[in-house]
Amino acid sequence: MEASAKPVAKILHSSDQFLVPFFQRAYKWGPKNWNQLQGDLWGLMEDGRHGKHFLGPLVCTADGGMPGEISAYQLIDGQQRLTTLALLLAGLRDVAQEHEFATLAEKINENYLIHKHERGLQRYKLVPRTGDREVFVAIVDQKPFDRQSSLQIVKAYEFFGKHIRRLAQAEGEKGLARLFESVTSGLYLVVIVINEENPYEIFESLNSTGLPLAESDLIRNYLFMHVAQDDQQEFHDEHWDPFEKMFDAADGFPAVDATSFYRNFLMRRGAYSKPKATFVDFKAYCEETALTPPQQVGELKRFAALELLLHRPTTCRNKQLTNRLTQLAAMDVATCHPLLLNLLDRQGRGDLGEEALIGCLDDLASFVLRRSICGENTRGYSKWFPEAIRAIQDDPREDLRGYWFRRGWPDDRTFVDSLVAFPVYRREPKKCRLVLGVLESNHGHKEKVDPSTLSIEHVLPQTLSGRGAAEWKKALGADWESLHSQWLNTLGNLTLTGYNSDLSNKPFAVKREAYLESNVSLNKYFKNCQQWGADEIEQRGMKMAAIVVELWPRPEGGPEFAPSDGRKALKQGKEQRAAYWGQLIERLRANPAWDRLPETTGESRLEMPTATKAATMLAWFKVGQQQLTAELTLRKSRGRDIYGELEAERDAIEAELGFKPEWNDHGRRGLSVTLEEVSIRDPLDWPGQLDWLATKLTALHQVVLPRVQQIDARLDEQPEDSESTRSSWEEKIGAQVLGLCDQVLMLVNEQSEEDYQLKYLKHYMSIASENEFKNVVSFWPRRGFVWMVARPKNRDRWAKRFGAAGLETEAHENRQLLVRIEAGTVGEHRAILAEYLKSVVENRKKGSKRPEELVAFWRQFAERLKSRQGVLTPQTPRPQAWMDLSTGRGGVWLVASVNSIKQRASVGLVLGGEASDRRFAALQAEATQIEAEVGEPVQWVGGPDRKQLRVYVRLPDVDVRDPATHPMVQDWMIDKLELFRGVFLPRVAGLD
Repeated sequence: MEASAKPVAKILHSSDQFLVPFFQRAYKWGPKNWNQLQGDLWGLMEDGRHGKHFLGPLVCTADGGMPGEISAYQLIDGQQRLTTLALLLAGLRDVAQEHEFATLAEKINENYLIHKHERGLQRYKLVPRTGDREVFVAIVDQKPFDRQSSLQIVKAYEFFGKHIRRLAQAEGEKGLARLFESVTSGLYLVVIVINEENPYEIFESLNSTGLPLAESDLIRNYLFMHVAQDDQQEFHDEHWDPFEKMFDAADGFPAVDATSFYRNFLMRRGAYSKPKATFVDFKAYCEETALTPPQQVGELKRFAALELLLHRPTTCRNKQLTNRLTQLAAMDVATCHPLLLNLLDRQGRGDLGEEALIGCLDDLASFVLRRSICGENTRGYSKWFPEAIRAIQDDPREDLRGYWFRRGWPDDRTFVDSLVAFPVYRREPKKCRLVLGVLESNHGHKEKVDPSTLSIEHVLPQTLSGRGAAEWKKALGADWESLHSQWLNTLGNLTLTGYNSDLSNKPFAVKREAYLESNVSLNKYFKNCQQWGADEIEQRGMKMAAIVVELWPRPEGGPEFAPSDGRKALKQGKEQRAAYWGQLIERLRANPAWDRLPETTGESRLEMPTATKAATMLAWFKVGQQQLTAELTLRKSRGRDIYGELEAERDAIEAELGFKPEWNDHGRRGLSVTLEEVSIRDPLDWPGQLDWLATKLTALHQVVLPRVQQIDARLDEQPEDSESTRSSWEEKIGAQVLGLCDQVLMLVNEQSEEDYQLKYLKHYMSIASENEFKNVVSFWPRRGFVWMVARPKNRDRWAKRFGAAGLETEAHENRQLLVRIEAGTVGEHRAILAEYLKSVVENRKKGSKRPEELVAFWRQFAERLKSRQGVLTPQTPRPQAWMDLSTGRGGVWLVASVNSIKQRASVGLVLGGEASDRRFAALQAEATQIEAEVGEPVQWVGGPDRKQLRVYVRLPDVDVRDPATHPMVQDWMIDKLELFRGVFLPRVAGLD
């Protein structure tokens, strides 16, 4: 392997050609990446000729070729960067031509974009993969292309062209020349040429500073890896490209996520696959089936066609099947796709009749809808549906019915009672529209009415204001406020209309007249209604529920359903946890290795007694993250020393354990092992979980804990004095590792006029001068290397630079950056290490006023908040950019924050805990009304992978480091916090 840092001039201004292989993904960089690059370039222009900026690695392999030909390289990593640079240079060339700067335009074209005397594809310095190639070639050759194309490659070219034109207008040829110089001489990539390794395996292992590889990228690479090089063009054109295009947006339908399909494809056989293990499981599947790549793609195409039916049910030719798939799509339950693929495949192979398939889909829709309306938990669905596949034996419908009964399929009485009172519009907006639409379609129209074109209308208005407010309040009675909240979003108060906004808050008599004039059959109900209050809503809800229960039936004769009760659920949760840990303790008691065991507990963690104070052993689960963990944690006072000695025996420990635990060298220092995607809610899942947990805990107890006790006893014999000696450290870690610290010390002294020394402490070593209390760097010795630990300014930028140079780093809490120093590191990377250490030394001398500024800001904020004499209570001011404020409700809090770099302030609502997803979805369903009450657009930040969900507003363009702005910013924050509390807290309370 050859590696060297090169400017763009030495990469593109050469006789080399870079080819993007078929297994690479298409060009994907977007505005965030382009803005970052544009900002870096404009910064380089301000720095002058001597500025440098590292973009990251460019990994390639030689592609062979004959003497006298262009030297071709396959791009394994870095194609996004290099393609972006080529597009930027093409834009610079074109703008130079527009302004008749012919010399610059010709220089760029002939030296950086093309090989002037070559023909065919050898003419181009960069050759993207098929799909991007055609447009890229047109851009380079200055031929017509679709400038409105959705391809990112076109958008990138237009983005840079726009900014370059602005530069040309402002600074003319001199400005374009400065930009050209910054691109070609100021931008560096670390070019890594790999000579013998398999390029596909390299691609699979990469996770560089660019866009992270998706599971679908790795799967594409894996399949191409098994196609001979000479056959790849044919494989791409005849098999892969038609398959991959199936997921594109088409005929008004949005694109379908390929990675999700692969996971559904794997789970259709009944085995659960973790989201992050899709590629690993796909490889195992391919090895098991032993299909050739064309055969494998053929199978994928067959199931992809079924997956598309689930996303685009209206394309199905079977009317009955279209109806069922449309219902399931409207229920927003994508976790059932593996089961649906299995059933559709059975039907396609003739193993399942059409009537039986329709019956299975009807039962599934009933199971999902009834559980949602009855407030049952849906978190386990991703595992339940693959598990349901394994339950299928001879009679798929009956076998699945048995499984739905075991999991909890609400009976008619429970369903009807829940549906009448359930705030379906707020809690399940998509299912609400589905139910109303099916009710409307079920009426049997003389005139055809499409429910999807209608709006959901609240008969009793959402807000009681305006001219009709008094009449509505009178209809509800003295307790109008409570009844309005109770019945507003229930099924009985909802209908469909084509003129929702026209009716709004008008009196019932006016609304009734409009309802009766419409073609919507649901509205004929109001013909005999003279008023509309709580009793009328409940009565209509009961009649509608009686129809709904027939539309989504449950088989007669099934077991009685026991609905969960909110208050009882908490007690059951504690009882359930106590039972769970009790069963674990019984398993451990059967093993003579455990002479001391704890009592069971209703908490989420169980601590095991140990014979030493140096470590604790824990078993715990995180319900929200669905994780089960066995952990041995070291006591803080000696944790670093003990960990270092354990880590020196890492290979032996892992061999004795029989598994590789997570080695945590910071925070909760120790060893742990975690089982992902688990839930303790269902006792049927307990045996496998507890067997796993007992095995891991016992291994840690027998292998690691005795070592901890021995190390701790030895440390007890040492003097408690914090100082140590060089000889004791040399005995502990060896002269070679100690010499690494000496090399760093020499570099530090070269960067400073002061005399720095190596200090030998009991738990670690450090570099400091006699005149300074704080260390410049500390050393954490390990086997054969040391971690050099410091708190640099711009930590992330340094981590990126070190990574580009090939140095291993870790970013820890408290702004620490760890850099791995081993034999040869200082000699090979002397320049960047010297620059880094110089900045650390200077930063230590300067100190920082920012923490003091933040404390002062929040202290002033707290005083202004208290002066309002409102209900919000500030926290104790801390040196941080935010302050949380309690709402008195678990998992819900308000936050105010400032950002001095982006010059803005923010106020928001934060949702955490198990209920966060449900709360967030319900609030977002009311986004239009909420934004109207807030008085401005609101940002919604959610997603299944986020621990906390946020709703916030921002105050832009304000210098929060200027004390003169503080009163205005703080008053704005307090106003918004009080507004957010009034808008969101009642809604959250209603959800619970």
